[in-house]
Amino acid sequence: MKNIGLWNLIWPTALMCVVSNIVAIAIFPSNVSAEIFLGMTGPLLVAIVFTVMLTRVFRQHPERVTQLLVRGLICKMVAFGIYVVTIIFAFGLEPIPFAVSFTLYFVSLHILEVFHLQRLSMANQQSA
Repeated sequence: MKNIGLWNLIWPTALMCVVSNIVAIAIFPSNVSAEIFLGMTGPLLVAIVFTVMLTRVFRQHPERVTQLLVRGLICKMVAFGIYVVTIIFAFGLEPIPFAVSFTLYFVSLHILEVFHLQRLSMANQQSA
């Protein structure tokens, strides 16, 4: 299989998130900057870890990818549930700006994960 540069995906993704976060913080009132930042941080960290795991499993045991996706979904549901409750209630941040930021980054990063999985699959088919 052709070598898919994992870090060539992770660094631009992280940079895109940080830059868009800085822009959003500059545009919106300063009293919601923590909510915007924390709305990005959780999904970004989980996306990076999951993308690394997905790539490793795909390269070593492609038949286990579906199992990883299902387990990953369950783990993400639990982890994000705890994360959201902690951010909103324990830190007492505004829920609406946090929820908007979290949702936008969560969906965007999942779309990038889908494209990465498609790219891995295409590279695997071409090498076969």
